[in-house]
Amino acid sequence: LSPTGRAYLLYGLSLAGVDYGSMLDKLVAEPQGLSAYGKALLALALFELGKREPAERLANELELAVAKAPAPQGASWGEEDGPGWERDPVESSAAVVRALVLAKPVSARVGEAVRWLMAAREEDHWQSTRDTAMAVYALVDYLKKAGSEELQAEVSAGLNGAPAGKVALGRAELL
Repeated sequence: LSPTGRAYLLYGLSLAGVDYGSMLDKLVAEPQGLSAYGKALLALALFELGKREPAERLANELELAVAKAPAPQGASWGEEDGPGWERDPVESSAAVVRALVLAKPVSARVGEAVRWLMAAREEDHWQSTRDTAMAVYALVDYLKKAGSEELQAEVSAGLNGAPAGKVALGRAELL
């Protein structure tokens, strides 16, 4: 299992309240093999387990390691032609947004990355269902932290190319 794969596993376990301290400590001490996505997942796991200081350290590294200098379309992490999910720019950027929202919510990189995620959509979705899910998780975390009073959304679903349903959501349903 790659270091980023281990970070993904540890993040999932942390959501269940499981703390594999020695594995977490090893990745924190030796983060060199982690992609940006892996560092973000590790930071999220540490936050989930109440280990704020090492999580904030990783978030600081991520903030400085933006893959592309902020441009009109925003900031991102990952590689367009990177190998596999571990370096996917949408998933990587979404995970970094989630980590930065927890550690550094006022960072300019948060808004820049949200802008990039929105620009990376292909019509009303991202490249894959996995990309779409990760981007939506990040955007929900961002909106929760931003505390917008005017939250509204309309969600449409399709099945085999045919409309399957549509629902309007307000603040109460979204958060």
